[in-house]
Amino acid sequence: MAARRRPYQVKRMHWITSSSFVVACSLIAASCGGDESSSEKSESIKLDGSRLAGCFTDADCKNGLICYGAVTASMMATAGFCTDACEPDDPFAAAAVCPAILDQPASCSPEGECRVDCTGGGDGKGKCPSSMECRDVDGSEMGVAFRCVYPIGTGRGAKKPWDECKPAHGDADCESPHVCVPFGSGQNRRGYCSDPCTMDMECKAPAGATARPICAASLEACSLDCTDGATCPKGMECIDTTPNDQVTMRCRYVPPPATPPAGMPAP
Repeated sequence: MAARRRPYQVKRMHWITSSSFVVACSLIAASCGGDESSSEKSESIKLDGSRLAGCFTDADCKNGLICYGAVTASMMATAGFCTDACEPDDPFAAAAVCPAILDQPASCSPEGECRVDCTGGGDGKGKCPSSMECRDVDGSEMGVAFRCVYPIGTGRGAKKPWDECKPAHGDADCESPHVCVPFGSGQNRRGYCSDPCTMDMECKAPAGATARPICAASLEACSLDCTDGATCPKGMECIDTTPNDQVTMRCRYVPPPATPPAGMPAP
């Protein structure tokens, strides 16, 4: 099967309020398409990894299913759905045939994902399952690809600043407009929810800790300075985040030690 490419990636947009989702959608894509009343649809979806369950990464899906249509960037964060993988290189192969999605005919994307095309007459007015809306998911200024996806904001988490988040989910675990700041590398990364910022006064102090909130220019987000023995929120540790440079003591959720490859001794 050809390597899968992510169909819908949106750059981080920090300062759009939740009441401006429709405006934001028109800025990101050529058109949001579909029913203008889609914002009234329920955002309650299952998150158990089953077919059509909400997801932000393939790891959220079970039984060989893969994640289609997730958006993980800041204010636009929206769950995709777990769907069947398919074979896009041979349209006549059995693996190229997709089962219907909530009674709507599905087809195989070039990335090998079963999804519903709602192009209709070319204006995005095709039919979608009742829990979804038709939206342009191409993500580029020139292209248009109307597909059935969950309404913007569906599945977004409600974690507050300094709570732990999964970097693999982008900003989606954090309450809007907060962002997830990752730490570590590879699959062992951990992160915390933070306010986007440009100056220290935009950062809030954590409850039950004495670490000083600062705006980290390199992160474009708030961080906690735990220099001189200042304490961190529960679950976070005060560590040197730049061990090969000057000492920079910051509060972080510390990833577990990397597991050595099979046959290699642990350090």
